[in-house]
Amino acid sequence: MNCNIFEEQIETVQQQLKTLQQSAQSPSLKSATEALSYTLEELCIAVEELQEQAEELSAAYESIEAERMRYRELFEFAPDGYLVTDRRGVIQEANGTAATLLNLEWKFLIGKPLGVYVATECRNGFMRQLDQLHQSSGLSQWELRLQRRGGETFPGALAVSPVYDQQKQLLGWRWLIRDLTESHKLKRLAILDGLTKVANRHHFDEILEKEWKRLRRKKLPLALILCDLDRFKSYNDVYGHLKGDECLRQVAQAIHEVVKRPGDLVARYGGEEFVVLLPDTDFAGAVEVTEKIQRALQHLNITHPHSPTSDRLTLSIGIASLIPNQEETSATLVAAADSALYEAKAGRDRYVVFNRETSIASHSG
Repeated sequence: MNCNIFEEQIETVQQQLKTLQQSAQSPSLKSATEALSYTLEELCIAVEELQEQAEELSAAYESIEAERMRYRELFEFAPDGYLVTDRRGVIQEANGTAATLLNLEWKFLIGKPLGVYVATECRNGFMRQLDQLHQSSGLSQWELRLQRRGGETFPGALAVSPVYDQQKQLLGWRWLIRDLTESHKLKRLAILDGLTKVANRHHFDEILEKEWKRLRRKKLPLALILCDLDRFKSYNDVYGHLKGDECLRQVAQAIHEVVKRPGDLVARYGGEEFVVLLPDTDFAGAVEVTEKIQRALQHLNITHPHSPTSDRLTLSIGIASLIPNQEETSATLVAAADSALYEAKAGRDRYVVFNRETSIASHSG
């Protein structure tokens, strides 16, 4: 609104009114022109106030627009993907990061169901979650595999919150999408031994405790195989630490290839010691796995001519299998396997099975 035009027009009328007042002879006409003059002055004041309000509104608009642009930039260049969908999960708005994550141009996202960017094996579960969102009023979060254009999938995290109108009617949802690929890599690195790439001691301790408690509830056995490379110090002294490191990597890989069940765990226990955790496994099952480990090491055929035990690298192995109970802890199982290993090392190149009644029994070369 241009208030200056009104001011100019009022000034013109005021000038004309002054001329009329000067020439007015009749008292009634003079009174009328004075009243009109007063009205024009009030109008001038109103126009000035209107001008001030217009300037304030203009400044407020510019401030709001600047704030909107700032939030738009934050939305557009955020490190995570952001989407807005309607009630059916159809994408209404998306930022550039979401398009990049899904390997698409922004315009191809709009109007598409979010579900088409969920990996095929996760899609049914996602649709069930979407249905359940209608009964939820707060923030929901879950992890699943998402799918880029071209079919490549990646681990993703979704966080979703509802969008309501002024009457509290559901309009749709706001979504945050995060690529968990690097996070998963870091988590995996945190649980792996840097040299051998099997689980590290810390991760083993965590899993042992969890499995002990789980199998205590189920009253099922938990087996532990503790392996120690015979005369490994002399191997390092003769061949050097680089060769020794390569030997440890080969042995770890050989054991890992033997232990195939998803719930089993191979870990580096420390130095030249490796441990195998076998849930729901009795002595017979643990011995079967142990003999496979022995054959795998024989197949590696790593020469060790300076060992008094054998001209090839060998293992001493302690085996224990216990049904967890309330009176004992997971340390009991480790102590049992360690006790059996100590006995095995007295003869080298053999395994010894821990027996609760006799403490030690059943050894084999």
